[in-house]
Amino acid sequence: MLASLRYAVLSAATLCLLTAPLVAQTWSPDQQAVMAVVDATWTENDATWVTRLTHPEMLGWSDSSPIPRDQATTGRWSDHGLESSSGLMHSLAPVGIAIRGNTAVAHYYASVSAEDSDGKRETTTSRCTDTLIREGGEWLYLGWFCYDEPSDEG
Repeated sequence: MLASLRYAVLSAATLCLLTAPLVAQTWSPDQQAVMAVVDATWTENDATWVTRLTHPEMLGWSDSSPIPRDQATTGRWSDHGLESSSGLMHSLAPVGIAIRGNTAVAHYYASVSAEDSDGKRETTTSRCTDTLIREGGEWLYLGWFCYDEPSDEG
């Protein structure tokens, strides 16, 4: 019995060590550049990111808006959000990035901790899919969709 348990543990450990490189992802330079733009949109503390990092024809959508927002509307909502709350920290967990030519699709989770004007802190986790295009050597948002994961908080 002890020998079979030892064999099972040793086999499982060996399998984990041999397959770990298969599970880990290595990002190409293009994938890293796409995630740098994605990260910048969550990091910026001013709404200028909208005009700097999005294509003029972009459309972004989330579960908090009834219809997609264009660049101008996204900028106004970004300004409003910065007036009513401040981001304390964020983390991104990329799930996958597909690139074909000058188009990229990035799937990831975003966790954001923010404080509203009343001092109330809240952490939200969103699941996002972003589409970016490369123009003039720069990656720009063409569109995205994010929705907040259900919270365990009351």
